[in-house]
Amino acid sequence: MVELKKTIFVTICLILLLPAGIRLVQFLGYYQPSPLNGAFIHPPKPALTLKSFSDGKFQDKWMSYTEDNIGFHNLLIRLISQVNYSLFSMCVTRDIDVTIGKDNFLYDPYDIREYLGNNFMGKKYWEKEIQRIKFIQRKLLKRNINLLVVFAPGKANVFPEYIPDRFHIEQKKLSNYKYLVQRFTEEEVNFIDFNNLFRMMKDTASYPLYPKCGLHWSNTGVVFAMDSLVHYMERKKGKKMMNFSIAGMNNTNPDLLAYDVDAQDYLNLLFAIPAYEMPHPEMHFQPDTTAYMPKVIFISDSYYWQSFLLAIHEKVFKQARFWYYFNIAYTARIAPGVEIAKIDTLNEIYNSDFVVIMASEANYYRLGYGFLKKFKLLFPEERSKTNKPLPL
Repeated sequence: MVELKKTIFVTICLILLLPAGIRLVQFLGYYQPSPLNGAFIHPPKPALTLKSFSDGKFQDKWMSYTEDNIGFHNLLIRLISQVNYSLFSMCVTRDIDVTIGKDNFLYDPYDIREYLGNNFMGKKYWEKEIQRIKFIQRKLLKRNINLLVVFAPGKANVFPEYIPDRFHIEQKKLSNYKYLVQRFTEEEVNFIDFNNLFRMMKDTASYPLYPKCGLHWSNTGVVFAMDSLVHYMERKKGKKMMNFSIAGMNNTNPDLLAYDVDAQDYLNLLFAIPAYEMPHPEMHFQPDTTAYMPKVIFISDSYYWQSFLLAIHEKVFKQARFWYYFNIAYTARIAPGVEIAKIDTLNEIYNSDFVVIMASEANYYRLGYGFLKKFKLLFPEERSKTNKPLPL
């Protein structure tokens, strides 16, 4: 009985000393935790004051601070995430949801919502937006500026076969994508449908069009899409643009590799999910001083970032602007962004050859990200109809 009490006593002492021991191991440099992915706000160490102690705020803040700095905190988070993923197929993170599909195919749940038609904005809403697009298209064409809407592909639309059965894809309804493609065709709105093209090529493409564990299209898919976009621009302007091609494939660019596993990274797992190989293109740009290099504005979500990494943005266009979610304007990947509200958007548009509005599947429902409404209100005759002041 005495031996049992001693064992229990020693065990309790070891448990109580474990956090201090772990902190000592980290302090001596024997273990350095790998940072967690996602949006984490680390609570600061609270200051002890009479007021904060008496009203209980110090205790609450100290508890949060202690929990965030406990020994092996990151490792334990990854352990819990791995258990939830492996045993229960659960993977809800702090800043983004990830849906686990069949064969551990990872999806953005908003892609699935769009594919199923669960976030359809309604015909009345879209008819108003289509009229705005046609208005912009006419206005710009008078200045020899071409407006183009690009439907970037969506993982759910291209690979619906891996969507979990609980979503009942056989019951899918009218989606924003389906309605817009039909109405754009009828109303002669300029658009490119990469969703349909990728779906048709997925079984014959030389390299994967989507990574298994990523939320964005593959880099070879980006090259294909940008090549198609360049050919479209050449036909519109009747001019030959710079020729670019894939010179080879490698897996050495960490920035490009990150897009293959961005969904997996958000899960903060202990072990990587088995996935197929994703070779990355090495780009070759054919020097040509006579090539037409248009000035282009891209109003897009994060799907356009990869054109920066592949150097297409800087090499093919003379003056390219990336208006990220019509919120921040970028000219180059390493250049700092500028708030859209602080630039003369109308002057920038009138100084361009093309305005490209691009959205991935998760963002079809907010095509233009507010640009369509704001552009129309830049004109006095349109503002007078709404009695609204100039927005910029």
